[in-house]
Amino acid sequence: MLFLFATSKSENSIIGYQVVKKHVTKALGDATKSLLLTFKTKKTLGLFLKFSIYKRLSWNSWHHLWTIRKNTRRVLSAFK
Repeated sequence: MLFLFATSKSENSIIGYQVVKKHVTKALGDATKSLLLTFKTKKTLGLFLKFSIYKRLSWNSWHHLWTIRKNTRRVLSAFK
């Protein structure tokens, strides 16, 4: 869906792009805030992510999460 917005040059797609950017940015911000509130500091959050999540996930699911993160970064960088 995001790629459809990216390839089209019409005015509707630009509006759609802005809506998608707003919702994706808000969702990422909310998730980050809630995690930081839970762990208080970035250091403890990092340790949790390294030792807890990494060891519990299989390689496929970990790689899937990493791919989502990488693709989200690409999408958001297109809006800068």
